[in-house]
Amino acid sequence: MRKYALRRLLLFVPTLLGASLLIFVLLRLVPGDIAEILVYQTGTESSAIQQKQIQQLRQELGLDRSSCSTSTGCGMPSGETSATPTPSADQ
Repeated sequence: MRKYALRRLLLFVPTLLGASLLIFVLLRLVPGDIAEILVYQTGTESSAIQQKQIQQLRQELGLDRSSCSTSTGCGMPSGETSATPTPSADQ
């Protein structure tokens, strides 16, 4: 029984990583902009208001930033910065 449970736990890790990768790739392949889809579902407001809502929704969902932000560095939490110093304007 322990051998079975250990084997299942060890198989859980690659399964979880594979599922995460698959979901990430599928979400990137879906055509269209999720912000536009969400705003245009109503279809009753003027074009200017819809564009403002789309921009606001993109900002709220983080769609206006790249997945590898230049201010935080790739894969770093937002509180950390890269080890490479950036030149300041006063130097």
